Order: sequence, then C-alpha cells, then structure tokens
Amino acid sequence: MPSTIMQNNPDKQPVPIAQASQPTPSDLFRRYWLVILASRWLVINTAAIALTAGILYAFRATPIYEANGQIQINPESGGLLGPQNSISLLGRDTEYLQTQYRILNSRTLLEKVVNKLRLDEDPRYREQPDRPQALSKDIKITPVRLTRLITISCQHPDPTRAKEIVNAVMDLFMSDNQTQKSQLASESVRQLKVEVQQTEKELTKLSQDMQDYRVKNDAASLDDRVNMIAASLMRARDLVEVRGVSAREASQLAQEAEAWDKDGKPLANFPAIAQDMEVARAKATLGDHQSQFASITNRYGPKHPQFQSMLGSIESDQSRLRAETTRAFQALRAKANLEKSNLENARTNLLDAEAGVKKLNELRVGYEVLFRKRERAEAMYQILLGKQKEFGLSANELVQNMRVVDYAQVPPLPVKPRKPLILGGSMVLGVLLGCGLAFFLSYLDDSVKTMDDVESFVGCRFLGYVSHMDVDSPVERDLLAFINPTSPLAEMFRSLRATIQLSTDSDKLKLLAVTSTVAGEGKSLVASNYAIVTAQAGARTLIVDADLRRPSLHQAFEVGNDKGLSSWLLGKMDDPEALITPSRVPQLDLITCGPVPKTPAELLVSARLVRLLEWASGKYDRIVVDCPPVSVVSDPLVIAARCDAVLFVTRFNKVRREHVKRSAGKFTNAGIPILGICINDLRFETADAYYYAYERYGYFYSAYYKSSSKEPNSADPSSTASPDKSAKDKDATKKA
Repeated sequence: MPSTIMQNNPDKQPVPIAQASQPTPSDLFRRYWLVILASRWLVINTAAIALTAGILYAFRATPIYEANGQIQINPESGGLLGPQNSISLLGRDTEYLQTQYRILNSRTLLEKVVNKLRLDEDPRYREQPDRPQALSKDIKITPVRLTRLITISCQHPDPTRAKEIVNAVMDLFMSDNQTQKSQLASESVRQLKVEVQQTEKELTKLSQDMQDYRVKNDAASLDDRVNMIAASLMRARDLVEVRGVSAREASQLAQEAEAWDKDGKPLANFPAIAQDMEVARAKATLGDHQSQFASITNRYGPKHPQFQSMLGSIESDQSRLRAETTRAFQALRAKANLEKSNLENARTNLLDAEAGVKKLNELRVGYEVLFRKRERAEAMYQILLGKQKEFGLSANELVQNMRVVDYAQVPPLPVKPRKPLILGGSMVLGVLLGCGLAFFLSYLDDSVKTMDDVESFVGCRFLGYVSHMDVDSPVERDLLAFINPTSPLAEMFRSLRATIQLSTDSDKLKLLAVTSTVAGEGKSLVASNYAIVTAQAGARTLIVDADLRRPSLHQAFEVGNDKGLSSWLLGKMDDPEALITPSRVPQLDLITCGPVPKTPAELLVSARLVRLLEWASGKYDRIVVDCPPVSVVSDPLVIAARCDAVLFVTRFNKVRREHVKRSAGKFTNAGIPILGICINDLRFETADAYYYAYERYGYFYSAYYKSSSKEPNSADPSSTASPDKSAKDKDATKKA
C-alpha cells in the first residue's frame, strides 16, 4: 500500500466493538414482551380460535349432574371380629380403610349395581362393551380428610339416575360387608375347632417326648450333675494354672543352670545347686581340707606322708563335689520334666471336664427346647379354649361397623360443563399457546434483525438501521438523502454518519469500502446516501463505483457510464481528473464503473488502483468505495485491503447470522478492519420488537420536519434539485 494511504490507518487495527452488557431481568421481560407484541396477531388469532372452541364445547356439551352420599367406616370392634381376636385380625387401620375404598369401586360391586338398577338399559351405558368399567368412570370415592367419612359421588346426565346409583352402591357395600362378616365368623369357628384339636395332640406328644428324653439321657437329676461337673471344671482350671507356673519356673531354672555351665562357671556355685545339702557338705569338707593343706605345706615337703595324705583327701573331696554337683544338676532337669508332665496331665483333665460340661449343656439345651415347646403349646391351648368359649357366646353378636350418614338426593343443578371455567381456561390456554408459537417462531428465525444479532453473534459493531423504502426508482432510492433531506430515512443516514464519526480514530477513516454478504442487500443504497449526508456535512466526498460486474451508481446519479474506473484500470485514461463526474449534490463527486470488463478481479490487483486511491486521498476528505458482495466474488477483499475500513451492509431478516458471520470473518482473517454493520430495509410492521420505539421516533421526527418545513429555508440542499424533478421529489417524500 502506498504511503499516503497507509498513513490513514497504518496499523490496520480493527475498530473496537461495544461489548453487550449482561441483560437484566427487566431487559429480558421487555424482550419477551416485544416478541409477543411483534406477533400479536398470531397470539390474538390463536386465543380467538381457542375461545371459540371453548364456547362451542361449553354450550353444546350435555349437562352432567352429580349426586353425593356419605358413609362412615369405624374400626372393627366387639363381637367375633373385634381387634382382640388374634386369628381374624384385619391389619392396620390405614390399610383397612384403603381396602374399603377399593372395594367401593370394585368390579364385583359395580356389576351388582348394574344388575340391580338394570343399567344395561340406560342410554349412557347401553352401548358400552364393559358397563362396570364405564360406570367406574362416573363414580368417585373421596375420603373426607381427618375423619372416617367417605363421600361417594356419581355423575350422570339424569339427576335421578345419579342419586339411585350412589344409594345402590352404599346399600350393596354395607350388605356385602355384613355377609362377609357372617361367612368369616363361620369359617373362624370351624378353623378354631381344628386348631384346638391339633394343639391338644401336639401338647400330649411334647409331654411324652420330654419324659423319653430324661430316661434316655439319664437327665432325672440334670441340675445336680451340672453343679458337680462345673465344680470339677473349676478345680481343673486352677490346677492347670498352678502346674503351669511350676513348670515354667522349673524349666527356667534348668535352662539357667545349663547356660551357667556353658559359660564355664562351676556348677557348684549356681545358686540352686549350691543350696543342695550334699553339695554344701562337699564344698565345706573340701574347704576344711584345703585350709589344713595350706598349713602343712609351710611345715612339710611334698614327700612327707602327711602332705601326701592331705593331697589325696583334697582330690577325693573334689571328686565328691563334682559327683554331687552333677547329681543336683540332673535333679533340676528331672524336676523340670516332671513339672511339664504334670502340666500336660492337668490340661488333659481340663479338656475332659470341658467336654463333660459341653455334653451336659447339649443335653440341657435339648431338654429346654422341648420344655419351651411344651409351654408354648400349653399357652396356645389355653388361649384357643378361651376363644372357643368366647365364640360360643358371641357367634350371634356380629356388630356392623359401617353406617350411612347421608343418602344421596336429586341434584338440582348440573356440575358440567363449567362454562366460566371453560371459557376462562380456553382463553388462557389460547394466549399461552399463541405466546409459545410466537417464541418458537422467533427461535427458529436466525436471520440478522437486531443489534444483539450483530454484536453478540456476528461479533461486529452495530452502526444503525435503515428502514424500508417503498419506492421503485433507483434515483429516488439511492439519492433519497438529497431529494428528501427532511424525511426520517434521511435522518437515519445522518445517524449512521454520526456513529461513524464518533468511532475511534474516525479522522483516519478516509477510505471506506462498502460491501454486503449477497446481492440485493442495499449496499449501493447505503453507500450513495452515506456519501450524500457526508457531503452535506461539508466534507468533500468522492464515491467510487468499484462493482465492475453489476454497476448501478451511474443509474442512480443519472450520468453516463462510457468512462470510469475500468477505463483507468485498463490504461485507457491517464488523467484521474478526467474520471471525475460532478453530481448534482454539492461537495460530492462520482467515479462510475465504466464499461464492464471481462476480467475485473485481475484489474483490481493492479498498481493503477493504488495510484488512483492515493490521488483521491490527497484531494477529497472522504472516499466511499461501492464493492461487490463478498460471498459472491473476491473483489471486496482486494479493494478493502487498500482501504482504511469496511462498512458491512446486511438486509433485515434476509441473510442468516451464520452466513453474515462467515462473510465478515473473511475480512477479519485477512487483517482488514470492519467498521461495523448496518442493517438495511427494516420493516416496522414485521420487525423484531426491540425497535418499535424507533418507528415512533421516526414518525415524531417526521412530524417535526413537516411543521418546520413551512418556514423558508434557503440552505435546504434539496433546493438545488432541478425544477423538473419537483413533482417526483414531492411524491418520494410522501412515500418515504
């Protein structure tokens, strides 16, 4: 890039993007509300359909009457089936009540109701293949909380029939309960007789088994034998303990004597051996003779008879001491072995005593098992005898624990259909369904519509909106800011200009490329009108039609296209001034595309484009380059690389967010800064509800312009328009 252009934005830094703040609950509520507001007709129509369906059902449905009766179920008490009866116990109270609830709606009971009331002839049940099942759907059993009352309800188109069904259910239920008690009483009496006979036989057999057991195991005096064997066991344990201590002491003493001998010490000096009487005498005799020998040696020589006699006595004493010492040492060993043998015998006696105790315990356990069985059998026998006598007295005293509290009466008013509830519910359901459809359709729509789509998903800065223009002429559309400068649309372009001017380093954004994702998104419209409002702000502006494939600016500005950018790039023209075409907009010049070349991509990479942009940068304050769509050709990337930034245009609710993101990513991946994204062709009647306030602002601002336009304004740029365009300008203003 030449130096003059690089100085505009030398580092090619991306334009900073305003970070979207975390939405607050009020923002979320407002978003949801505006989504519903945008789809209000969908919600209204859905609610109307639901309400109509509710009205048709409420006023065409057959009225249903409900009859109610109550019975009371008390706990089973008194008589044969009282809770004191351990045989016919019916279980816990809660389980008993739940059982009665099921019986009230059982198939057996309902079949009896059908037969009693001849419901097979009733029109409601006549065509039903399973009449008891159909009847169960009309009957409702409701326990009254914290009481023993049960409410029985029946719904039927005939109020009299509803009353008859409820009363029949209660009567048959109580009759079946009484019959069941009678049958249970008879069966209980029969079972009780059988149990008494079996228990009596079992008791007799257990008594005989106990007697046989005592005789077989000689267990007549079982307790005395237990006491004797227990005493013998205690003595055996004490003897084992004493023998163990003696054996350990003797073994330890023998081991110490052996260690003394192995160390080379005289065994005669070992304390236990030295205490032996014979060893002590031998040591004393040896000591006396040694003392006498010491006194003789001072008087006689070795050959003296007394000397020789005393020497022989000493040797004899030493031999005796050794013999006695050996004897005492062997006695220690013999004592250790004896004590060990005594310990083994004591342990054997202990094992025998323990075996006797174990055997006796087994005999006693077997006897106690037989004894406890006999006690239980005898206790059960006494209970059964008592119950048998009790049943004989109370067999005819069956107490009914249920009673009818209220019989059903003929209901005066129907309970179905509940018209207010149906109408209100259908209305609420319709509104909720409509809102759900609105949110679902909004979720499925992933096109670019809002500022959040641009900043949060695409990751680019949002520059502004351009609303829909209901005009067909390219002149009226692309020159709207000049033809009708007081319109709300022209104010939108001024807002876009202000947003760009307030950008970071906006003074360095001299060369601005304008492109879009696909064709038909209005990039030329935005480029031309942005150039017009920039020129109206006093900046000398040049707009270049760089779309060498489908040029359109020459049609909008109503100028010829026989020369232009392609002529310069092909080398047919060497004077840049000759390319300039003045427009009727003050301070705005135009370079048209010129004849459409065959190889536009190769022309745009030539150095002549750089020379032209350098020349234009030195002459104009702002240069706007209209480029082709970036997803179609690579021309925008080549042109944007020679500009300071890219103005990206996308059409409202047309291109998917992912497609726009990929298109913008082509520039960011190439290191080309994107100034931001402008959303074109905003339709307020179908717009995302975030920006309904924008519509009201536009109308309000338009009214302001209309009220102030009555005053003369000599500085109005539209006054420079040709007189033959006045009628068309008025019509464009009216449409805008």
